[in-house]
Amino acid sequence: MSRTKMMPLVAAVILFAGMGTAHAEIRPGAVTFSPLVGGYLFEGDQDLEHNLMVGGALGYDFTKHFGVEGMFNYIPTEHIQSDINVENYVYHLDGLFYFRPDSTLVPYFALGGGGISPNPDGAAGDTHGLVDYGLGLKYFMTDNLAFRADVRHLISFGDIYNNLSYAVGLTYQWGGAKPAPPAPAVAAPAPAPPPKPEAKKEVCVYLDVFFDFDRAEVKPRHADDLKKVADFMKQNPDLKATIKGYTDYVGTEEYNQKLSERRAEAVKNYLVSNYGIDPGRISTVGYGKTHPLATNETAFGRQLNRRASEVMCTFQVVFQ
Repeated sequence: MSRTKMMPLVAAVILFAGMGTAHAEIRPGAVTFSPLVGGYLFEGDQDLEHNLMVGGALGYDFTKHFGVEGMFNYIPTEHIQSDINVENYVYHLDGLFYFRPDSTLVPYFALGGGGISPNPDGAAGDTHGLVDYGLGLKYFMTDNLAFRADVRHLISFGDIYNNLSYAVGLTYQWGGAKPAPPAPAVAAPAPAPPPKPEAKKEVCVYLDVFFDFDRAEVKPRHADDLKKVADFMKQNPDLKATIKGYTDYVGTEEYNQKLSERRAEAVKNYLVSNYGIDPGRISTVGYGKTHPLATNETAFGRQLNRRASEVMCTFQVVFQ
């Protein structure tokens, strides 16, 4: 596919990205996954046609400024002189340095190394080492979803070749540190105030607990996040929490409703039994297969929908 034919695809992805409402940031401890599509430009001495590149990347952010990412790309092309089909596999492990990690638009610099394996006519070819570096950016459309674009200069060894790749895609991030909001300040009452009705103020705490298919057991990997919630409740004994449970769309509506309630109860029981939180301070509600976080048309999307979570207005503070 030529670069001219690639432009409508790139434009469509950029248009889709601009439709969201961005308000997120890089999260330390978050895992990221990025499906990518773009183009790969070969140096002229290689006699290979420039063509479409597809692939993906899996990463982990250690801090707000630094993360690592493994990237794999596939480039089908032809040898210009002989019309032989050549399948190219490019893979590399990169360090990512993020600039302005707390903003909606996050530029980054990438540096790493890996290899390239050209396979003419499907036969196994020689693998050459390479180093790569480049620039990119992430534009966050939601807390967990960002549009992504980057360009890389790749230098392969053996016969030294300078190649260029460019790609766009979407990055989904999950897990990581989500800071709990500070406890709201309560103003001192004025002398002899007139009677007034009870008022409530809502405080948001972010929590995502994911479950296996048709299960309601809390996994050990969520222990740190649940401890943060428990510590916050202990520091603020007047606060009460609501845990919401969800399922994917597999199964009947009645069964999924009960399963979502059991998942919310499982998170509550975990906080009570492991951290001594008063069960009277935690209420639960199940939403069944309504309010999906992601599409139910893929296994990955259904996994994200099997959760007990609260991202808005979990706690309530009562003012007299």
